[in-house]
Amino acid sequence: MAQASLTKQDAELTKEVESLRKESLIGELKNYKSTCEELVAYFTEKDSKSNLELSETCVSAADKLLQPEYTVNGADFIETLSRERVFTAMQKASMAKQQLIQDEQYALAVKKKEEERLTIVPPAPRQEGKIIVVNLGLQRLYAYENGSTLFPTAVPITTRKQGFETVTGEFAVYLKELQHKMVSPFPGIYYDDVVNYWMPFYLGYGLHDAPWRSIYGTQDYKVVGSHGCVNIPFKETSILYNWAVVGTRVIVL
Repeated sequence: MAQASLTKQDAELTKEVESLRKESLIGELKNYKSTCEELVAYFTEKDSKSNLELSETCVSAADKLLQPEYTVNGADFIETLSRERVFTAMQKASMAKQQLIQDEQYALAVKKKEEERLTIVPPAPRQEGKIIVVNLGLQRLYAYENGSTLFPTAVPITTRKQGFETVTGEFAVYLKELQHKMVSPFPGIYYDDVVNYWMPFYLGYGLHDAPWRSIYGTQDYKVVGSHGCVNIPFKETSILYNWAVVGTRVIVL
């Protein structure tokens, strides 16, 4: 009798432990599903299609395993399917998210470093007096007087679009004019915009503000750039105009 009673108690205890384990596994499975749903939202926002598909598969598998036809099975069965079908997909999707985050952080760091580099003003060329330097590759302008810089940071500019190349070499400002009307010298191309400050340095190529432009210094200048002139933001053009004199050297490189 005593032996039978102990066996019965042991069976009941085993059943209770099994029930608690199943309950814990089902709770774990629900947590997996919740995490996968968060990953679905993240990859949807990032428009990461392959990772979105993986996280959606994770949610779908969790939903299926939470159905009564699966939860009636033993804890070992539930644990095996949960880890094979849900946990593995969740882990892969989570790792993909971390990789995307790292890639974004790296891209931001590179962008910040590039922006910082573009603000740096290089040493003045070895000439005395006033010098304006236009760097076409960087789309930046610098101005110096006897080695000292006029602007504390590089000035973003916009120069030639493809087919309207800005001349390169050493020149000099040969005229200063306020309220200058820009008339197109190109056959078939019409414009008659008025700029506030006009400082030509070679034929019809000049330094001037561009009231029609709001963004400067970007690398899409070959598409949206000027017809060869150097477009400068209004504030910096005003400073440059009042500082420069006829004869100020202009280096375009």
